[in-house]
Amino acid sequence: MLSLFNSINQSKQQTQNESKLYNYEIMSFPNKKTNFGNYTGAYPKQGAEKAFTFLSSLMLDKVKEDGNFIVFSIRKKSANEININKIHKFIGTVVELENPVYNNSLERKLKFKNVVSKYNPELDKIQSVTNHKIHYRNKKPMKQSKKLQKLNQSKKLNQSKK
Repeated sequence: MLSLFNSINQSKQQTQNESKLYNYEIMSFPNKKTNFGNYTGAYPKQGAEKAFTFLSSLMLDKVKEDGNFIVFSIRKKSANEININKIHKFIGTVVELENPVYNNSLERKLKFKNVVSKYNPELDKIQSVTNHKIHYRNKKPMKQSKKLQKLNQSKKLNQSKK
């Protein structure tokens, strides 16, 4: 009887631990004064993996090149938690798989995998060759290239002459 009671308590504790989800946001993105996003996870690493997926989609193929990576920081969003100001810094990259893996839920072969881990402060000592800024435009029209602008202006002039 006592062992049955203990197993019930253990299962209740496990479900409570598993269901505790936190919301994380990317620090200083898209500019230094603002934070961005709502990435849910039971642990900071789960939130970081989701945040990295978003950031790597903005970088397109740049992050897939050999040796390129993204360094970013996240923190918990909820104001009631004790560790609200704790910042978690991560580094991530995209790795090309040697043998593509078939994903049943997506029903397609995956050729790339996201790899995210805690950032080691020793990496700050390494001088980087180039830094790429990640640009994010939220609900703003994308800027047209100069060639497209000139083309559109010439079309407008031609139409006005007729």
